[in-house]
Amino acid sequence: MRWASSASLATGEERNAALNIWKVTPAEAMLTPASSRTSPGPRLAAMARKDSRRFPATSAALTVFSIAPSAESYTDGVRALMLLFVAPLWAAEDANAILSRLVQAQEANRKVAEQYTYVRETRRFTFDKEGRPRQTAWETHEIIFVEGLEYEKLVARDGEPLSRKEQAKVEKEMQETAAYRRTHSHLLPSGGVVSGGRNSADLGSMRELPTLFDNRLAGEETVRGHKVWVIESTPMAGHMPANEHEEQVLSYRKKLWVDETEYAAVRAEYTLIRENGVGGRGSTLTFDWEKIDQDAWQVVSLTLNFSKPSEKVFKPAARTEYEMSKFQKFDVQSTVTAGGGEE
Repeated sequence: MRWASSASLATGEERNAALNIWKVTPAEAMLTPASSRTSPGPRLAAMARKDSRRFPATSAALTVFSIAPSAESYTDGVRALMLLFVAPLWAAEDANAILSRLVQAQEANRKVAEQYTYVRETRRFTFDKEGRPRQTAWETHEIIFVEGLEYEKLVARDGEPLSRKEQAKVEKEMQETAAYRRTHSHLLPSGGVVSGGRNSADLGSMRELPTLFDNRLAGEETVRGHKVWVIESTPMAGHMPANEHEEQVLSYRKKLWVDETEYAAVRAEYTLIRENGVGGRGSTLTFDWEKIDQDAWQVVSLTLNFSKPSEKVFKPAARTEYEMSKFQKFDVQSTVTAGGGEE
Protein backbone atom coordinates (compact mmCIF):
# COMPACT_ATOMS: atom_id res chain seq x y z
CA MET A 1 0.00 0.00 0.00
CA ARG A 2 1.27 3.47 -0.78
CA TRP A 3 -0.06 6.97 -0.35
CA ALA A 4 -0.01 9.57 -3.09
CA SER A 5 -1.74 12.80 -3.91
CA SER A 6 -4.52 12.30 -6.44
CA ALA A 7 -3.04 15.15 -8.43
CA SER A 8 0.27 13.35 -9.04
CA LEU A 9 -0.72 10.12 -10.77
CA ALA A 10 0.27 11.03 -14.31
CA THR A 11 3.78 9.61 -14.33
CA GLY A 12 6.00 7.38 -12.24
CA GLU A 13 8.41 10.30 -11.82
CA GLU A 14 5.66 12.44 -10.28
CA ARG A 15 4.60 9.61 -7.97
CA ASN A 16 8.20 9.23 -6.80
CA ALA A 17 8.43 12.97 -6.20
CA ALA A 18 5.31 12.83 -4.03
CA LEU A 19 6.81 10.10 -1.89
CA ASN A 20 10.14 11.91 -1.56
CA ILE A 21 8.97 14.30 1.18
CA TRP A 22 12.53 15.41 2.07
CA LYS A 23 13.45 16.08 -1.57
CA VAL A 24 16.59 13.96 -1.51
CA THR A 25 17.81 11.45 -4.04
CA PRO A 26 17.36 7.70 -3.38
CA ALA A 27 21.13 7.41 -2.95
CA GLU A 28 21.06 10.06 -0.21
CA ALA A 29 18.00 8.48 1.37
CA MET A 30 19.76 5.12 1.70
CA LEU A 31 22.81 6.49 3.53
CA THR A 32 23.44 4.44 6.66
CA PRO A 33 24.08 5.83 10.16
CA ALA A 34 27.72 4.78 9.83
CA SER A 35 28.26 6.86 6.74
CA SER A 36 26.22 9.73 8.22
CA ARG A 37 29.26 10.71 10.26
CA THR A 38 30.51 12.51 7.17
CA SER A 39 27.39 14.70 7.34
CA PRO A 40 26.69 15.08 3.59
CA GLY A 41 25.38 18.56 2.99
CA PRO A 42 22.16 17.78 1.08
CA ARG A 43 21.02 15.05 3.49
CA LEU A 44 21.93 17.01 6.60
CA ALA A 45 20.12 20.09 5.34
CA ALA A 46 17.09 17.97 4.52
CA MET A 47 17.00 16.52 8.03
CA ALA A 48 17.61 19.79 9.78
CA ARG A 49 15.13 22.07 8.08
CA LYS A 50 11.74 22.49 9.70
CA ASP A 51 9.63 22.73 6.56
CA SER A 52 6.07 21.70 6.00
CA ARG A 53 6.53 19.48 2.99
CA ARG A 54 4.43 16.64 4.26
CA PHE A 55 1.39 14.82 2.83
CA PRO A 56 -1.81 16.90 2.96
CA ALA A 57 -3.58 16.57 6.28
CA THR A 58 -7.06 16.41 4.67
CA SER A 59 -7.89 12.81 3.86
CA ALA A 60 -10.16 13.89 1.00
CA ALA A 61 -7.09 15.02 -0.91
CA LEU A 62 -5.54 11.55 -0.73
CA THR A 63 -6.29 8.36 -2.64
CA VAL A 64 -5.40 4.90 -1.32
CA PHE A 65 -4.27 2.28 -3.82
CA SER A 66 -4.20 -1.40 -2.92
CA ILE A 67 -3.27 -2.65 -6.37
CA ALA A 68 -0.09 -4.69 -6.69
CA PRO A 69 2.71 -2.11 -7.05
CA SER A 70 5.50 -2.36 -9.57
CA ALA A 71 8.96 -3.37 -8.34
CA GLU A 72 10.22 0.18 -8.95
CA SER A 73 7.42 1.91 -7.05
CA TYR A 74 7.61 -0.64 -4.23
CA THR A 75 11.33 0.07 -3.78
CA ASP A 76 10.75 3.81 -3.78
CA GLY A 77 8.02 3.45 -1.19
CA VAL A 78 10.20 1.34 1.09
CA ARG A 79 13.00 3.88 0.79
CA ALA A 80 10.67 6.74 1.71
CA LEU A 81 9.40 4.83 4.75
CA MET A 82 12.95 3.98 5.82
CA LEU A 83 13.91 7.65 5.62
CA LEU A 84 10.85 8.62 7.65
CA PHE A 85 11.60 6.26 10.54
CA VAL A 86 15.40 6.29 10.51
CA ALA A 87 15.94 10.06 10.13
CA PRO A 88 15.68 10.71 13.92
CA LEU A 89 18.44 8.14 14.49
CA TRP A 90 20.61 9.88 11.90
CA ALA A 91 19.96 13.22 13.59
CA ALA A 92 21.28 11.86 16.90
CA GLU A 93 24.25 10.27 15.14
CA ASP A 94 25.08 13.51 13.39
CA ALA A 95 24.76 15.52 16.63
CA ASN A 96 27.30 13.30 18.39
CA ALA A 97 29.61 13.33 15.36
CA ILE A 98 29.51 17.14 15.31
CA LEU A 99 30.20 17.24 19.06
CA SER A 100 33.20 14.97 18.59
CA ARG A 101 34.62 17.36 15.99
CA LEU A 102 33.81 20.29 18.31
CA VAL A 103 35.86 18.76 21.13
CA GLN A 104 38.84 18.28 18.80
CA ALA A 105 38.56 21.87 17.57
CA GLN A 106 38.36 23.18 21.15
CA GLU A 107 41.52 21.37 22.16
CA ALA A 108 43.43 22.88 19.24
CA ASN A 109 41.96 26.34 19.88
CA ARG A 110 42.66 26.35 23.62
CA LYS A 111 46.43 26.41 23.17
CA VAL A 112 46.19 29.54 21.03
CA ALA A 113 43.40 31.26 22.97
CA GLU A 114 45.37 31.07 26.21
CA GLN A 115 48.01 33.37 24.71
CA TYR A 116 45.73 36.42 24.72
CA THR A 117 45.21 39.20 27.23
CA TYR A 118 42.03 41.27 27.12
CA VAL A 119 39.80 43.75 28.93
CA ARG A 120 36.62 42.61 30.67
CA GLU A 121 33.71 44.87 31.54
CA THR A 122 31.42 43.52 34.27
CA ARG A 123 27.98 44.99 34.93
CA ARG A 124 25.67 43.71 37.65
CA PHE A 125 21.93 44.31 37.87
CA THR A 126 19.11 43.63 40.29
CA PHE A 127 15.39 43.75 39.50
CA ASP A 128 12.57 45.59 41.29
CA LYS A 129 9.11 44.15 41.93
CA GLU A 130 7.98 45.17 38.44
CA GLY A 131 10.89 43.30 36.86
CA ARG A 132 12.82 46.44 35.86
CA PRO A 133 16.64 46.12 36.00
CA ARG A 134 18.83 48.49 38.00
CA GLN A 135 22.60 48.54 37.58
CA THR A 136 24.36 48.12 40.91
CA ALA A 137 28.01 47.75 39.88
CA TRP A 138 30.32 48.29 36.91
CA GLU A 139 33.93 47.16 37.03
CA THR A 140 36.70 46.98 34.45
CA HIS A 141 39.44 44.37 34.70
CA GLU A 142 42.53 43.70 32.64
CA ILE A 143 43.00 39.96 32.20
CA ILE A 144 46.76 39.47 32.15
CA PHE A 145 49.27 36.74 32.96
CA VAL A 146 50.97 36.42 36.34
CA GLU A 147 53.43 33.55 36.58
CA GLY A 148 51.93 31.99 33.45
CA LEU A 149 48.35 32.02 34.73
CA GLU A 150 45.52 34.43 34.09
CA TYR A 151 45.08 37.21 36.60
CA GLU A 152 42.23 39.71 36.93
CA LYS A 153 43.57 43.18 37.58
CA LEU A 154 40.97 45.77 38.57
CA VAL A 155 41.59 49.05 36.69
CA ALA A 156 38.32 51.02 36.89
CA ARG A 157 34.98 51.37 38.67
CA ASP A 158 31.85 52.86 37.08
CA GLY A 159 33.92 53.91 34.08
CA GLU A 160 36.38 55.93 36.17
CA PRO A 161 40.05 55.05 36.90
CA LEU A 162 40.87 53.85 40.41
CA SER A 163 42.07 56.31 43.01
CA ARG A 164 45.80 56.27 43.77
CA LYS A 165 45.13 54.55 47.07
CA GLU A 166 43.13 51.75 45.41
CA GLN A 167 45.68 51.44 42.60
CA ALA A 168 48.40 50.88 45.18
CA LYS A 169 46.27 48.22 46.86
CA VAL A 170 45.67 46.43 43.54
CA GLU A 171 49.40 46.49 42.69
CA LYS A 172 50.29 45.09 46.10
CA GLU A 173 47.81 42.24 45.74
CA MET A 174 49.18 41.41 42.29
CA GLN A 175 52.77 41.27 43.55
CA GLU A 176 51.70 39.06 46.44
CA THR A 177 49.99 36.73 44.00
CA ALA A 178 53.13 36.60 41.85
CA ALA A 179 55.27 35.77 44.87
CA TYR A 180 52.89 33.05 45.99
CA ARG A 181 52.72 31.46 42.54
CA ARG A 182 56.52 31.41 42.33
CA THR A 183 56.85 29.36 45.50
CA HIS A 184 53.78 27.13 45.30
CA SER A 185 52.69 24.62 42.72
CA HIS A 186 49.39 25.56 41.22
CA LEU A 187 46.69 23.69 39.37
CA LEU A 188 45.00 25.11 36.34
CA PRO A 189 41.34 25.93 36.93
CA SER A 190 39.05 23.04 36.03
CA GLY A 191 37.15 23.55 32.80
CA GLY A 192 33.42 24.18 32.82
CA VAL A 193 33.27 25.99 36.17
CA VAL A 194 31.97 29.55 36.05
CA SER A 195 32.48 31.60 39.21
CA GLY A 196 30.70 34.81 40.10
CA GLY A 197 31.02 36.30 43.56
CA ARG A 198 30.29 33.64 46.15
CA ASN A 199 28.59 31.29 43.69
CA SER A 200 30.00 28.94 41.07
CA ALA A 201 28.29 26.89 38.39
CA ASP A 202 29.73 23.55 37.26
CA LEU A 203 28.64 23.30 33.63
CA GLY A 204 30.81 20.35 32.72
CA SER A 205 32.78 20.01 29.49
CA MET A 206 31.75 19.47 25.88
CA ARG A 207 33.47 16.10 26.08
CA GLU A 208 30.81 14.90 28.54
CA LEU A 209 27.85 15.65 26.28
CA PRO A 210 27.77 12.27 24.43
CA THR A 211 28.00 10.29 27.70
CA LEU A 212 25.69 12.31 29.96
CA PHE A 213 23.20 13.86 27.54
CA ASP A 214 20.81 12.92 24.76
CA ASN A 215 21.84 15.16 21.86
CA ARG A 216 19.66 16.17 18.94
CA LEU A 217 20.46 18.06 15.77
CA ALA A 218 17.67 20.65 15.80
CA GLY A 219 18.45 22.53 12.59
CA GLU A 220 20.60 25.24 11.05
CA GLU A 221 20.75 28.99 11.70
CA THR A 222 22.97 31.99 11.03
CA VAL A 223 24.52 33.72 14.05
CA ARG A 224 26.48 36.95 13.46
CA GLY A 225 27.27 35.83 9.93
CA HIS A 226 28.29 32.29 10.93
CA LYS A 227 26.31 29.40 9.44
CA VAL A 228 25.80 27.04 12.36
CA TRP A 229 24.28 23.75 13.38
CA VAL A 230 21.95 23.91 16.36
CA ILE A 231 22.29 21.05 18.84
CA GLU A 232 19.92 20.57 21.76
CA SER A 233 21.10 18.46 24.71
CA THR A 234 18.98 17.16 27.55
CA PRO A 235 20.12 15.02 30.52
CA MET A 236 20.26 11.39 29.42
CA ALA A 237 17.05 9.58 30.26
CA GLY A 238 17.51 7.11 33.11
CA HIS A 239 21.08 8.19 33.94
CA MET A 240 21.70 8.55 37.67
CA PRO A 241 24.44 11.04 38.67
CA ALA A 242 27.55 9.17 39.83
CA ASN A 243 28.90 12.06 41.93
CA GLU A 244 28.34 15.70 42.88
CA HIS A 245 29.97 16.89 39.67
CA GLU A 246 27.53 14.95 37.48
CA GLU A 247 24.62 16.07 39.65
CA GLN A 248 25.57 19.69 38.98
CA VAL A 249 26.17 19.15 35.25
CA LEU A 250 22.87 17.30 34.79
CA SER A 251 20.90 20.14 36.35
CA TYR A 252 21.17 22.02 33.03
CA ARG A 253 19.58 21.71 29.62
CA LYS A 254 22.02 22.83 26.92
CA LYS A 255 21.80 24.35 23.47
CA LEU A 256 24.81 24.82 21.22
CA TRP A 257 25.37 26.72 18.00
CA VAL A 258 28.36 25.15 16.18
CA ASP A 259 30.13 26.75 13.21
CA GLU A 260 29.70 24.45 10.21
CA THR A 261 33.10 25.30 8.74
CA GLU A 262 35.41 25.23 11.76
CA TYR A 263 33.36 23.17 14.25
CA ALA A 264 33.80 25.94 16.83
CA ALA A 265 31.18 26.92 19.38
CA VAL A 266 29.65 30.26 18.37
CA ARG A 267 27.06 30.33 21.14
CA ALA A 268 26.04 28.15 24.08
CA GLU A 269 23.03 28.47 26.33
CA TYR A 270 22.67 26.60 29.62
CA THR A 271 19.23 26.56 31.24
CA LEU A 272 18.77 25.41 34.83
CA ILE A 273 16.04 22.76 34.98
CA ARG A 274 16.30 22.05 38.70
CA GLU A 275 17.75 23.86 41.69
CA ASN A 276 21.45 23.33 42.28
CA GLY A 277 22.30 26.10 44.72
CA VAL A 278 23.14 28.60 41.98
CA GLY A 279 19.71 29.87 41.01
CA GLY A 280 16.10 28.95 40.43
CA ARG A 281 14.70 26.93 37.56
CA GLY A 282 14.83 28.79 34.27
CA SER A 283 18.03 30.65 35.15
CA THR A 284 20.34 30.86 32.13
CA LEU A 285 23.99 31.31 31.23
CA THR A 286 24.67 32.39 27.65
CA PHE A 287 28.15 32.44 26.08
CA ASP A 288 29.11 34.00 22.75
CA TRP A 289 32.38 33.30 20.94
CA GLU A 290 34.05 35.15 18.07
CA LYS A 291 37.24 34.49 16.15
CA ILE A 292 39.91 37.09 16.96
CA ASP A 293 42.39 38.15 14.28
CA GLN A 294 41.58 34.97 12.33
CA ASP A 295 43.62 33.20 14.98
CA ALA A 296 41.66 32.05 18.02
CA TRP A 297 38.03 31.74 19.11
CA GLN A 298 37.44 33.72 22.30
CA VAL A 299 34.46 34.26 24.57
CA VAL A 300 33.35 37.83 23.82
CA SER A 301 30.29 37.93 26.06
CA LEU A 302 28.70 36.03 28.90
CA THR A 303 25.28 36.84 30.34
CA LEU A 304 23.98 35.28 33.55
CA ASN A 305 20.26 35.60 34.33
CA PHE A 306 19.20 34.21 37.70
CA SER A 307 16.02 33.87 39.67
CA LYS A 308 15.84 33.04 43.36
CA PRO A 309 16.04 29.31 44.16
CA SER A 310 12.73 29.58 46.01
CA GLU A 311 10.85 30.67 42.86
CA LYS A 312 8.74 27.92 41.23
CA VAL A 313 8.74 29.73 37.88
CA PHE A 314 11.45 31.94 36.45
CA LYS A 315 11.32 35.49 37.77
CA PRO A 316 14.44 37.61 37.15
CA ALA A 317 16.23 38.54 40.36
CA ALA A 318 19.79 39.30 39.22
CA ARG A 319 21.78 39.59 36.02
CA THR A 320 25.50 39.84 35.36
CA GLU A 321 26.87 40.85 31.97
CA TYR A 322 30.48 40.29 30.94
CA GLU A 323 31.86 41.91 27.77
CA MET A 324 35.39 41.06 26.59
CA SER A 325 37.37 43.27 24.19
CA LYS A 326 40.84 44.58 23.27
CA PHE A 327 42.30 41.12 22.78
CA GLN A 328 46.06 41.11 22.36
CA LYS A 329 48.35 38.18 21.80
CA PHE A 330 50.96 37.93 24.53
CA ASP A 331 54.01 35.84 25.37
CA VAL A 332 52.76 33.77 28.31
CA GLN A 333 56.34 33.09 29.34
CA SER A 334 56.60 36.76 30.32
CA THR A 335 55.54 37.07 33.92
CA VAL A 336 54.94 39.68 36.58
CA THR A 337 57.76 39.32 39.10
CA ALA A 338 57.56 39.60 42.84
CA GLY A 339 59.74 42.68 42.71
CA GLY A 340 57.47 44.52 40.29
CA GLY A 341 57.64 44.48 36.52
CA GLU A 342 57.99 41.77 33.90
CA GLU A 343 60.68 39.39 32.84
